[in-house]
Amino acid sequence: MAKLVLMLRIKDGIFFLKDWLERYESVVDEIVVLDNGSTDGTVEMLEAHPKVVDIVHTVGYNEGRDKNLMYDHVRLRKPDWCLWLDVDEIFEPALNRQVLNKMMQTKLVDRYAFRRFHFIDREHFAASNYWLNYSSGHDRILWREKPSGYFANLLIDSPNVKGINGIKAYTNFRIKHLGYINKALVDKKAEIYKNVLQCISRVRKAWNG
Repeated sequence: MAKLVLMLRIKDGIFFLKDWLERYESVVDEIVVLDNGSTDGTVEMLEAHPKVVDIVHTVGYNEGRDKNLMYDHVRLRKPDWCLWLDVDEIFEPALNRQVLNKMMQTKLVDRYAFRRFHFIDREHFAASNYWLNYSSGHDRILWREKPSGYFANLLIDSPNVKGINGIKAYTNFRIKHLGYINKALVDKKAEIYKNVLQCISRVRKAWNG
């Protein structure tokens, strides 16, 4: 049976973490985590879970650095397949390990894409025209591990791996994205991105003289 390792980059994710671990403990073989300075009990909950085999720690906001560092640690676990999900992303119940085993047994497909839907609470999809355009895309990937895989070395970037060539299959399995159901968390994330973008702007201005 193929070995599946799940990657999680997190900071202060306790609001979602219990449900996330309960969902994926029966789906993946191992979980490798990069924690970016949690202070809310996230690390302690992760350390107590048997599927979490490695926790890497960083400080300061740098997605490219963190993703590539975590990928290095994932490769030490010798996975056959890898999956990246955020702590506020939950697969629908229909996607279980038996289904994933069938996917990973194929010799033809190297990437599977899953549809991600944004929710306004734990039960209701954000179904306005704007959200329908923004949501429901195949923007999370399960990939066959290859030496060519890497993450873009950018301060802010999507969590999708680069460099994995071969056939990509688009599935109808859905991911419930809960990242917008708590206003305090949304405001906190927005403030982080605002500060990072302001920093980038200042660096560019200084560089251009």
